[in-house]
Amino acid sequence: MKRFLFSLIGLLTGLLIGILLAAAPLAAQTPTYSDVTEVNVVEIPVQVLLDGKPVRDLKADNFVVYQDKGKQPVTGFEAVDLVAIPDDKAQEVPVPARRHFLLLFDLAFSEPKAIVQARAAAKDLVA
Repeated sequence: MKRFLFSLIGLLTGLLIGILLAAAPLAAQTPTYSDVTEVNVVEIPVQVLLDGKPVRDLKADNFVVYQDKGKQPVTGFEAVDLVAIPDDKAQEVPVPARRHFLLLFDLAFSEPKAIVQARAAAKDLVA
C-alpha cells in the first residue's frame, strides 16, 4: 500500500511539474496588441448660388456641418471653380469637379408620346 501511495504521489508530482513547465513559456511571452483604424471621407459637393450666379472665393469657414444635431468640424475643404480652369487644362479637371450622371427610364408599358417627352426632358436636364 505504501508503495502504491508513493507511486501515486510521485505521479501527481510529475504531472504538476510537467504542467508548470509547459505553462512557463506561455507566461513569459509578452502580450501583443493591435488595432485597426478606418478613415472615411465623406464628400459633400455643394453649389452656392446668389441671384443665379455662383459665389466664388468660398472658404471652409463659410460652411457648417451637423451630424445628429451636433456641429462637426470641417477637416478638409477644396473649392473648385470650373470657370477658372483654362481651356487647355480642361482635361485636368479636379476629381471633385467631375460628375457622372446615369439616367434610367422604365419605359415598360409607356405610350410613345411619353417616351418622346422623357427623352426631351433628359436632353434638357443634361444641357
